[in-house]
Amino acid sequence: MKKIFYSVFIFFGIIINSQIGVIDTGFNVGNGSDEFVYQVSIQSDQKIIASGNFTSFNGYQRKYIVRLNTDGSVDTSFNPAVTNNLKIIKNIIQNDGKIIVIGQNQDLTYYYTRLNTDGSVDNNFNVQDYGGHISDAVSLPDGRMLIAGNKLYRLNIDGTIDSNFNNGNLGSTGINNIYLLKDNKILIVGGFTKYNNIERKGIARLNLDGTLDETFSPGTGVNNTIYCCDQQDDGKILLAGFFTSYNGTSRNFLVRINQDGGLDTSFNSQSSGPNDALSYVTKGINGKILISGVFTTYNNITKNYIAILNSDGSLDNNNVDTNFDNAVNNCVKQNDGKLVCGGYFSKYGGSSSKGVVRIIPNNFLSVNNSSLIKVKIAPNPVTDKFTINTPKEGTANLYDSNGKKVRNYTLKQNQNEIDISKFPNGLYFVEVSMGNEIQNFKLIKK
Repeated sequence: MKKIFYSVFIFFGIIINSQIGVIDTGFNVGNGSDEFVYQVSIQSDQKIIASGNFTSFNGYQRKYIVRLNTDGSVDTSFNPAVTNNLKIIKNIIQNDGKIIVIGQNQDLTYYYTRLNTDGSVDNNFNVQDYGGHISDAVSLPDGRMLIAGNKLYRLNIDGTIDSNFNNGNLGSTGINNIYLLKDNKILIVGGFTKYNNIERKGIARLNLDGTLDETFSPGTGVNNTIYCCDQQDDGKILLAGFFTSYNGTSRNFLVRINQDGGLDTSFNSQSSGPNDALSYVTKGINGKILISGVFTTYNNITKNYIAILNSDGSLDNNNVDTNFDNAVNNCVKQNDGKLVCGGYFSKYGGSSSKGVVRIIPNNFLSVNNSSLIKVKIAPNPVTDKFTINTPKEGTANLYDSNGKKVRNYTLKQNQNEIDISKFPNGLYFVEVSMGNEIQNFKLIKK
């Protein structure tokens, strides 16, 4: 009996470690998008905004932007009213729930506008004609906004240009991503080579008035373009894109730099990294890092379009992961820790989910256990019954290895006995909810 169980345990251990998580079958997008999804974002109510070059989503006519309910169904109360365009490249959700959309018209010129929470165009927002490329925007704490392309502009709350902001001179190639740093300075990344005639290849740090912060020194910068950046809790900065060197040192498509712009040599210094471009990078909690893009290997191990890294840039696990069948543009984390991903894919783990999928992760982005209310599950592995011990009342959801919810339980304070004797042996996930706090556990039934 021990030998049989040991084999089963190893088998499910491979399943756990060979993928970032299982598809959440409680999230059903039906036929999904008829074309590509470029970006997904999550509102404060956990509804999902997806944008791209699609014209329908699960049978509903939705030109380039759609809002999904938390179960994946189309939110019919959101009726977007953007016209005469080709695609929406980015969507930025403001603190008030309104949405800035940036896209491209049929004549290949660029546009942006602001939508109300129901999808209608906000006619109180003044749209300026920049006559060039527009790529990103970010809301400022005071309600103003930065918008970028061939130049960087600061807009007032009503959308008019703030003339007190130095908008820089980037030449013909512009900014891909704007990021507000912890010290309230502005980081811009892209394909530019200069900022206000000072050499800055692909990356620059600006003061709040738009002038160049010359204390940030990236040296010769990158040899191509940066698409995305994120700042870790320790202040270090992750850069992802289509480059193969940073300040003259080989770094394939991913690099981490110190707060002063210098290369962090402790990150990924002895490995090959991804084999192709990254579109997205984000820090997790507990030091984990998520990357996505068009790569298919990381450190010569098959990782199709998404990977989880340790804090030093090494893989979180070294097993083959082929779950996505095409490129992943970005992934965002819900309040409950689940991941919503958007991209060119039509399947995850063999299950259809075109353009958007939600994944129950293997806890790589879970919060630090020392900050959580202590919940205990025992025994694990389990034969027939296990207990959930929690200091607060709550609920528990039991998911099978495919992410399908098979049972819901009401939890009282302290000890709760859960009988799963009638369920088949295998891997399960237990999601314990107590108010706004959610904790996830893996459970093996033998």
